[in-house]
Amino acid sequence: MSEIIDGWVDGWACSRGVPRAEPVPDGWFLQSSSPEENGRIVLTRPSPERLREVVEADQPERRLVKFAGDPDVWLPRFPRTWVPEPPGWFMTRTLRPTTPGQLPSGYSLEVESTSTLVRVRISDARNEVAAGGQLGAGSSYAVPDRIVTEAGHQRLGLGTVVMAELGNRALELGLGRAVLGATAEGRALYEGLGWQVVAPMSGAYHRPSG
Repeated sequence: MSEIIDGWVDGWACSRGVPRAEPVPDGWFLQSSSPEENGRIVLTRPSPERLREVVEADQPERRLVKFAGDPDVWLPRFPRTWVPEPPGWFMTRTLRPTTPGQLPSGYSLEVESTSTLVRVRISDARNEVAAGGQLGAGSSYAVPDRIVTEAGHQRLGLGTVVMAELGNRALELGLGRAVLGATAEGRALYEGLGWQVVAPMSGAYHRPSG
């Protein structure tokens, strides 16, 4: 499991355009900054003792701690000043060449790719974003990220096209294995495309001010 999490951390950093992860005891630290998040610690070998060290340290507000583990077991170990993330799962699959489905009339596809990042955008007839996603190309795993289909464009197969394009581009970059962090909403799409759940995800944000 630690190899999969290591691969996810590496590819996630490529996707988000942040510096490569810094090693910390039993895991990694990723520099990230947004209104919701101020850096994240990803534990690859979580233990009650290590988690206690992390959450009792002087962590800044909005610091995220995340790892593979059953939320029912792990979330009660966080103090009240930590707010749980929504349910999630780590999922993996072996990539194979895929023929993307036909887009509905009026939709168009754009793909941008570098050695470490792939972006896919599907636009509607008004050139507004209907669906899209990106993929971080790490050293050993491809990491699909920020996959979304906008309201009003769902159930048209757009998410399937996005995932097929991302997977094919990952293969062109020499990556045959992929891992992602799925939300409850995204899990159904990924399972239908052959992805397998390898572990539930536990995580919480430090919110000392409520």
